Amino acid sequence: PWSETLEIIEVQHGSYLGEDDIVRLQDIYGREVRS
Repeated sequence: PWSETLEIIEVQHGSYLGEDDIVRLQDIYGREVRS
């Protein structure tokens, strides 16, 4: 519907980046949300 392409940029800040450090607003892969 739009003529422009959406670009998403992922940025790491700090020395640690792991699965428990990622905030997912929606998960299309069926993984459980950990609290």
